[in-house]
Amino acid sequence: MSVQVSCSGMIDPVDAINKSNVQSAVVEGRTLELRQGDVGGVQHAWARLSDAHDGDVVWLEISGDGGKTWIKCDRRTIRAGRRNYTDAQRTVNDAQVCMRAVAQLGDSRYQTAAWC
Repeated sequence: MSVQVSCSGMIDPVDAINKSNVQSAVVEGRTLELRQGDVGGVQHAWARLSDAHDGDVVWLEISGDGGKTWIKCDRRTIRAGRRNYTDAQRTVNDAQVCMRAVAQLGDSRYQTAAWC
């Protein structure tokens, strides 16, 4: 049975503690990461693109049906000197809820493995 997911309530994870990568992929010399950390005692996840270039795009995708369908959250075009990560969404302890980091580099789209 699927779980309702949305992009609402996302927050800047700048103050997250106990941060770590849960999935990552090296793409065109950059590292696409799905990160997790605790914000206010609640686990959240977000996407980050390390060594990003001006104009790269990064977003977080969330699925409520075990990865069959996905919604795109907080799509950001990276600009020099600005942040290279998305806002964070609260995680859900349910095997049907999956998250992944996605990037668009020119004409190529990349994603990490799903984290469910």
